[in-house]
Amino acid sequence: MTALCWLWVAAVAAYMIWGWTHYSGLFKWLAEWQTAQFGKYYPAMTAMIPGFLIAGPALSWLGKQSRAMIAGQDGPFDLVANARRNARIALMLAPLCAVIAVGAYLLSTRLPDDSGVPTRVDIAALGDAVPPLGHVTLIGTIDTDRATGLTEKGKAQTEESFYVPVMPRTADGKVDATTPVRFLIERETHLYAGEAQTQQGFIGDQSGMLVENGLPGELLGIYARNGVTLAEPHYVLVSSAEDVATPYYVVAALGGFFAIILLIIAPLMVMSARKMARQQGQAIQ
Repeated sequence: MTALCWLWVAAVAAYMIWGWTHYSGLFKWLAEWQTAQFGKYYPAMTAMIPGFLIAGPALSWLGKQSRAMIAGQDGPFDLVANARRNARIALMLAPLCAVIAVGAYLLSTRLPDDSGVPTRVDIAALGDAVPPLGHVTLIGTIDTDRATGLTEKGKAQTEESFYVPVMPRTADGKVDATTPVRFLIERETHLYAGEAQTQQGFIGDQSGMLVENGLPGELLGIYARNGVTLAEPHYVLVSSAEDVATPYYVVAALGGFFAIILLIIAPLMVMSARKMARQQGQAIQ
């Protein structure tokens, strides 16, 4: 039963993480409901609160089992066995976290950088061909009528992300609003408490890092509700290579952090098991 409960908790966690990263399933439904009601949604809470509620019965049962074990209801040597098992698990997870951290960092080093001369990408001349990813200068006409953005408010600052479609440049400078949006420019502003709001400006020719399918999931929902058709795939021009590499850095940092914590915890668990065994008269092999 304990193994089944842990499997259920792991499955719920994986499902909510998948929904968060892919903007799908229950996460998507809850995010769209919040956006419709409040004009925005809270990604972390949207994943964590339903996850804890769904995994709640299993977590409750595991908690009861743990308390019963501490109370000595499952035999005099269960605490020692549990400490041994936890130490083994920590020692197995630590290398896994380290591998994830190293892998994420190595992948980040293989990403294109924004040094050198950017490749010019004329959207009109490109047609339906696949554009080069990485450091480019996007040539086109901005479509402010189909621009949108996201706002994340914190206690110290407000972060706003703007997304403006870039369409093929025509002789008359007009934009066909029925054409699916294939290219967008992303720009972010950080407004600290007490600062005046400044309007973000856009021009048709901008340089940055072109990434495939770079729109956040909530933006996909907003565009769909507004009747704006996005091409598949779509491409987003972000400000710098650092914006592209940030997710890899975050994964590498978290993986390294958890690997270090587990390597610290494992010896403490071993010492705890030995201490309990001595107290109970059991020798640790």
